[in-house]
Amino acid sequence: SSRRAYMAKKAKGKGGKGGGKSKGPSEEELAKQANAVKNFQKAHAASSQAHGVEPLGIATGTGEAAFGCAVVGPHLVAADKGGVTALHVRALLEGFSLSAYGYLQTLALWNVPIGNDGAAYLALYLRRRSCTLRSIELNDCGVGELGCKAIGGALEDNATVRSLQLDLNAFGDAGARALGASLPSNKGLTSLSMQYCGLTEAAGAILAGGVLRLPSLASLELRGNDLGSGGVVEVLRALVPLHAGGQPHPAMAHLGVADTGCAIEGELHEALTACFDENPLCGSFDMRGAPLGDTTAYELITLFKKVHTHVQAFEVSATSGWGPLDPQLYKQIYAVTAANQKGKKGGKKGKKGGKKKK
Repeated sequence: SSRRAYMAKKAKGKGGKGGGKSKGPSEEELAKQANAVKNFQKAHAASSQAHGVEPLGIATGTGEAAFGCAVVGPHLVAADKGGVTALHVRALLEGFSLSAYGYLQTLALWNVPIGNDGAAYLALYLRRRSCTLRSIELNDCGVGELGCKAIGGALEDNATVRSLQLDLNAFGDAGARALGASLPSNKGLTSLSMQYCGLTEAAGAILAGGVLRLPSLASLELRGNDLGSGGVVEVLRALVPLHAGGQPHPAMAHLGVADTGCAIEGELHEALTACFDENPLCGSFDMRGAPLGDTTAYELITLFKKVHTHVQAFEVSATSGWGPLDPQLYKQIYAVTAANQKGKKGGKKGKKGGKKKK
């Protein structure tokens, strides 16, 4: 199923990103980082003891340098010992808080049933001045409406978090509404993912009036929600000016609505075209699973070639509920958008090399 494929992809693991050659930290900085890790471990152990749980054995590196990513999964506590609970997460986060650990960039919690209580503990940590998190992954953790309300409220004034994943939590439209009540006040979140969260067609208007009012939001993933064409239309309309002379969404660059039960026809086709016309920033769309006719596909290819060259990704399925798309048209959609992407990169390179030596 799509859900299993998603989880398999996530389970490949998280590793550090490779990069070019760079000078390592100084001996003084390494000593400072090693001390920070020791202080965290001490605080984590003390907090775990206070809450009657074993410390989570998250990877903390070799002790020579601080770690920036903490991954919590069901493997950390055996099922016969009760598995990972909200109290384990509370103790972990208190360890970071009490030690004022300042190196944590990513917190990933996958498939651990911490529920709304765990989300509330995370919200408390997000309000701490010592919090340096930039990315949160809270996937398949049993988070509901109250958990969304807690996280949204904590992010209202948070200035560090850039990415929030809440995939596979069945909080439904109520959770989306709870997030939307606070997130528009946030100043830094650029990526939000709510895949397979039980959203319905009514969520389209909820998102349009809530999270899509967040001015910094550049990527929204809604795959696997039963939005239907009506819900997706509401989302698309939130990306374009509400009236003549108005401004489109100031940051949105990617919209993912794969497997949402929509079809690229009628009102949705019109909303897509309006988005192409009126929002030149939004150039990436994931429409996989949405039925697309050959005539519409040909029309889109022509638009991407001659008019909307800002569209650099438009993912569709080779086959859908309407049957297979013409193979040549399918290839052309990907070829044209790839050419647009290449052209944009080439344009930037050209600008860089435009200055001549005197």
